[in-house]
Amino acid sequence: MREIDWNTFAYWHMFRCIETLDRLERKGYLPDGARENHLRRLRDGIGLNKEPIESFLNRAMIDSLKKKYGVDAESTPIPHLKARYNVRQNAGVDTSYYDFTEIVKLSGIDISSSYAIQSWLRNRGTLELFSLWEQAHNRSFDVAVAERLINRAAPQNSTLTLKHWVSETKAIGIVALQGRYGGTYAAPVIAIDFEMWISPREILRRIETILMKQEDFVRKGGYDLYP
Repeated sequence: MREIDWNTFAYWHMFRCIETLDRLERKGYLPDGARENHLRRLRDGIGLNKEPIESFLNRAMIDSLKKKYGVDAESTPIPHLKARYNVRQNAGVDTSYYDFTEIVKLSGIDISSSYAIQSWLRNRGTLELFSLWEQAHNRSFDVAVAERLINRAAPQNSTLTLKHWVSETKAIGIVALQGRYGGTYAAPVIAIDFEMWISPREILRRIETILMKQEDFVRKGGYDLYP
């Protein structure tokens, strides 16, 4: 993966975070100084520490970065990333599906996405989550075949591949596109499981987000889901 790809994925992530902070600020949920502190931690965490923090606080500078990198795969001016997007669109991949290459790069772990995915597939819990998602969203999913594959996939010697899982079970929750501009994409629930598996920092972030939302819900008069 080229360095420009890594930078582009990281900038897209920052832009999404800025939009979220904008919404929180408009609703009055953002304390003084919280924007800069949050953006600084995120910038350093995803490897953009060479970029001055002012680049993410000044609207004109943000717009300049958006023009350089785009805000997502559809809008990027970078040719080969645009080509990946076009391949994805032509294959009919759901627009809500996450890109695993982007997840791996944002994790900061120096491994290929293909190696990470194959390692993740050795986890029985991963396959059980696949099966549960498919049973809830895919009428054509072959539950019997899935159970057989799950029982046969021992962690120490599993040779189950994503291609084999999809073809045998008729799964639709995760898609692997072959070729030069291919990639792996998955439904949000499945992708988030992969994201948390690969990054303990992401586990912490998501748990803290859930707890903060719960606290806010209770303050507004709701009941505590975790008494």
